[in-house]
Amino acid sequence: MMAVTDLDPLDIWRRAMVANVRRDAPDLSARQMAVLLTVYMTGPPHTVRGLAEVLNVSKPAITRAIDRLGEFGLARRKTDPRDRRSVIVQRTVKGSIYLAEFAEIINEATVERERDLAAAEARQAKARAKKAAVAKPAKAAKPKGAPAKTPKPATPAAKTPAVVPHPVEGRENCLTCHDTGALKPFPDDHLGRTSNTCVGCHLVAG
Repeated sequence: MMAVTDLDPLDIWRRAMVANVRRDAPDLSARQMAVLLTVYMTGPPHTVRGLAEVLNVSKPAITRAIDRLGEFGLARRKTDPRDRRSVIVQRTVKGSIYLAEFAEIINEATVERERDLAAAEARQAKARAKKAAVAKPAKAAKPKGAPAKTPKPATPAAKTPAVVPHPVEGRENCLTCHDTGALKPFPDDHLGRTSNTCVGCHLVAG
């Protein structure tokens, strides 16, 4: 979500004012715009005296603003039938159209700013991702359908031949006791080995 700063409303207003200046429309001062918005956005009746009190300016200043708005056809003055010394400020069709178009300009400025902020955030995110990719290259993707790598079986530890627990003097023929079917037969994988092989592999007890 995009963060809102204190300057965001000013940027939207700037965009709206620039667009308003570019269009072929009356160029109003801040005071004239304030009078116009007050007349159209708040309930009638609107008198010069009442507008002066609301905007905290003098009645002559309000009169000059109304005169200018009258020249553009955005407002008109009318003598109050109940008090001919009082002047009522009334709306016009042209004034309503002017403000409706200005409201649309503000809406477009808001959308334009949000679009620009989103594009800026996308560029920053892309730059961060690119920087991260350069710092740490990504692992190559495994081809689709490639067979799974089978782990190599662990190499069994080499067995140390057992020590002959007795002297071999007088017992040179190992197969007498350790042949197949003897008192203590040798393992199956020793089949075919001679007594010399036994003495060569197995240490003899001292």
